[in-house]
Amino acid sequence: RRQRQMCIRDRNKAKWSSSDSDILESRGNGWFKGLEKGNTKISAEYEGKVGYKYIKVISRLDLTVEDIYWEKLKEGESNPIFVKVRSNEAIKDVKVKLYVDDEFIGSATIDFEEGSTKHVGIFWKAKYGVHNVKAVVNPDNKIEETNEKNNEKTKQVKVLPDLIINSIKLSNTNPKVGENVKIDVEIKNIGYASSPAFWVTYKKSKNSYKSKSVNKILPPGKSATVTFYWKAECGIHELQFYADAKGYNLRGNIDELNENNNARSTVVVVKCVKKYVDLTINDKDITWEVENGNDVYFKVKVRNNGNDPSGAFDVALFIDCLLYTSDAADELD
Repeated sequence: RRQRQMCIRDRNKAKWSSSDSDILESRGNGWFKGLEKGNTKISAEYEGKVGYKYIKVISRLDLTVEDIYWEKLKEGESNPIFVKVRSNEAIKDVKVKLYVDDEFIGSATIDFEEGSTKHVGIFWKAKYGVHNVKAVVNPDNKIEETNEKNNEKTKQVKVLPDLIINSIKLSNTNPKVGENVKIDVEIKNIGYASSPAFWVTYKKSKNSYKSKSVNKILPPGKSATVTFYWKAECGIHELQFYADAKGYNLRGNIDELNENNNARSTVVVVKCVKKYVDLTINDKDITWEVENGNDVYFKVKVRNNGNDPSGAFDVALFIDCLLYTSDAADELD
């Protein structure tokens, strides 16, 4: 049928009607609310003029899987994987299916209000490894839509351990030069799966390192402690520690959620003191005894008040300012 042509400057001010409804609500851009599917005649009255045309009405409905996410996962436990779905129209009994590595896990049904977004959780018993999770809305295509290409989404989930250096505790944070400092390093598994045995490495410098093993399984949320020792040296030192790392090249052997959070360091400042030896003899450190009626036996206590070992030294006895005798003494700390 020939259609009458009509130019409407302001479509939103026109009075629209159809063979299905006396009054139509215009949504702009050529969309109307209230039309039934199929062929229908629509009319517009504007400034005393009337025009009409025949159109084919199709569904404007569009369902979209916007996201897949999870709040908690743990190997061997059932926890929900959430699917975020949006609908631009009100509709009931919309099905959503969830697949992991193309294996069907479960489904859920959602009711939508116009322009609403819903979140639905479908439970999955997590397995160790890396998996592809896929969510599909309207999987059987029972609902007619304007766009069928946005009905599914795929996301990767890693059910793996994740080792971090949770804390570094020194027996003394202000040690003196030469002091032997105990260092307790706590390693925690913040991942979704248990970790097998692993190594922890303490790196002192580019070519100085020490590695220790944790020979046990570390479940998610649990910690283990490894102890190292460091002899304090003068200066500013960065003590570096690495989880799942062995040797100078820090080689790891565990697949983790995050391979970039295994390191942690702490800085220790050791005050530098000039080394010196200070040998002293006080009046109270000299005693004597008379032996055999005539011989006098002197005892002399020598102290090292310095901060460096003295090495071997001699102690001399002077009488009336004249050297009478001397004797060798061992090193004093």
